Amino acid sequence: MKIKLTRNQQGELQIIQPPHLKPFADFLETDINENREYCQEIISSIDEIKHSTNPNQQEFFCGNIYELEINPKQALLLNLYDEQASPVKIELNELKELLSVWQKQISKHSTQEK
Repeated sequence: MKIKLTRNQQGELQIIQPPHLKPFADFLETDINENREYCQEIISSIDEIKHSTNPNQQEFFCGNIYELEINPKQALLLNLYDEQASPVKIELNELKELLSVWQKQISKHSTQEK
């Protein structure tokens, strides 16, 4: 998957994504934003769940707009403010790739600012 990132006129990090990833792009932009630690926490949870022997293990992350549920099969993203929006599913590897690219860009930007 090819992921492109850009910064808007206000300097905010944005993802240019395939349409099926739009809710996850919004999640990155609004709920994770420039928070490297929060991003790493989710990546670490994905790794932990992927390597767990407990098939019922789950992790939940609640942000500004979305709730992210990670289980051994997939991740589900739920918009907390849009009751008509259905949860959106993504494979764990795809989510981890999105988060890793996002985190790398956050780190790169914070290094450039110093």
